[in-house]
Amino acid sequence: MKPKARRIARHSRKGSFHPLSFSKTTFSEETLMIQDHMSALRKKHEALERKINEEETRPLPDTIRIHSLKKEKLRLKEELLD
Repeated sequence: MKPKARRIARHSRKGSFHPLSFSKTTFSEETLMIQDHMSALRKKHEALERKINEEETRPLPDTIRIHSLKKEKLRLKEELLD
């Protein structure tokens, strides 16, 4: 048996280490990171909605900018749904 394999086997017998185990803190931290990311995406989506509304209510709206903002908003929405 190779030294590395023996080390893993020795640790797994003690119950302190298993190469495929995941701790609860890792899962919780990952969940929090995903929630934070989703929250940031929602805030960006809302900000884009406000910018689109502001541009559309201007006397001479910039249609190219509106199109660009809507495209970015759609990209964020798709990312939120994935």
